[in-house]
Amino acid sequence: MTNELHFFTIHALDGRAAQDELNGLLAQHRVLTTEKQWLAAGLESHWVVCVGTATSPGALRDAVVP
Repeated sequence: MTNELHFFTIHALDGRAAQDELNGLLAQHRVLTTEKQWLAAGLESHWVVCVGTATSPGALRDAVVP
């Protein structure tokens, strides 16, 4: 199985378009990983999100439950 990374920047004050794009990706792909980081920069504050998705068919690893 291969994977692909997708990066999103979601601005705090005007992030609706990027949020909708991220939600569309999550709904249409097999998500393997997600990471997010808040960058505080006053009026330019935003989330940076990285999503790893499966790009080929194949068995997924068993879920890890903490």
